[in-house]
Amino acid sequence: MSLRRGAICALVLVLVSSTPAVVRAQVVEVGGHVTHLDLGVLNEGAWGVGGRVGYETGTLITLEGEVNVFGEQPITGRRVQALGGLKLGGRTPAYGLFAKLRPGVLRFERDFIMPGTACIAVVPTPEECLAARTNLVLDFGSAIELYPTGRSLIRVDVGTTYLWLGSRGDLPTQRSGNFQVSIGAGLRF
Repeated sequence: MSLRRGAICALVLVLVSSTPAVVRAQVVEVGGHVTHLDLGVLNEGAWGVGGRVGYETGTLITLEGEVNVFGEQPITGRRVQALGGLKLGGRTPAYGLFAKLRPGVLRFERDFIMPGTACIAVVPTPEECLAARTNLVLDFGSAIELYPTGRSLIRVDVGTTYLWLGSRGDLPTQRSGNFQVSIGAGLRF
């Protein structure tokens, strides 16, 4: 009986060692970028910088996380955007084409009056008139990646960032689609 087990183990070892292993050499992406977010509902557009980390779970799916910081704006002050979600698509050795769907949040530095709100001009501004500082967003769009070398990448993202701007009072939430574009570079490990 033990001779039989030994023979089976030897056969399995020979088969495994002679079968070429499928190795995905690069499954993690790290990059930085410049981005522009145009918040039409607030008549504010801002440039910012950000970073992104991605993990390939298969040949078509990458899980991504991204954080962007935008410069000082007259109404809202600085903004911080945090996104996490999916990048779906395929790549060749030279380029990749992807769709992205990433929910997240957008945080405003300052209090500001909710757009379209008629508010009594008193100081301090009534809480019911103010927009929420942290609001839900959904980034929906596409990305094109170019691979100049085996590990490096250049990426251009174009899409719509939906913003659900809430109020601190009983005012209804306002949803708006806002254009966002990013260009950057990264490395694949």
